[in-house]
Amino acid sequence: MLIGKGSLTISFILKGELVKLTFTFLNAVFDWRGFVFQTKIKLINTGKIDAILKGIVLKTYEEALEEKLLLCMECGDVDFYIAYSNNEELQDAINENFEIDECGEIMKIDEHQELMDDLFDYFLIIHKESEMFDYFPAGPYTLGGEIRESDTDMLAPRGLYSAPFEDTLVE
Repeated sequence: MLIGKGSLTISFILKGELVKLTFTFLNAVFDWRGFVFQTKIKLINTGKIDAILKGIVLKTYEEALEEKLLLCMECGDVDFYIAYSNNEELQDAINENFEIDECGEIMKIDEHQELMDDLFDYFLIIHKESEMFDYFPAGPYTLGGEIRESDTDMLAPRGLYSAPFEDTLVE
C-alpha cells in the first residue's frame, strides 16, 4: 500500500533492455490488495502485463484527480480495449505471448481473444478495488431529499464526489 505523496517505480525487461516506469502521486491511497492477473492462457510475462495495467490505472487516477472527473465504467472512460489500442507497450507485452505468422498476424486468435476478455474483466476489477476510486453503482441516490437515478456505474477519485453526479463535487 502506498499512502500520501510519493512515487511508484515499476521495472521490467522489454526487448532485452531494462525499462523503469515511475509514477508520481500526491495524497493517494493506493492498495492493490494483492491483486495479480490470472488467466487460463499460458503467459511468459504475466507480471509485466500486470504492471503495465496497474500503471494505466494509476495514471487514470492522477488525471481524474487533477481534472476532477467522474469516470463512466460503461461509456469508455474505463475501457480495457481503448487502453490497449492507445498503448503500444501493452500491445507488445500481450503479443509476446503468441506466435505470429509470416504476415504478422496472431496464429491462435481464439486464445488471444480469451486473454483479452480476461484482461477486460481484470482491468475493471483493479479500477474498482484499488481503493483509489469511490465506486458508485448504477441506481437511485437520495440527495437533499431528492431521488436521482444514475444509469451507469461510475468511479471518482476517492472522496472527490459524494454521488455519481457532476454537481456533487465535494469542496
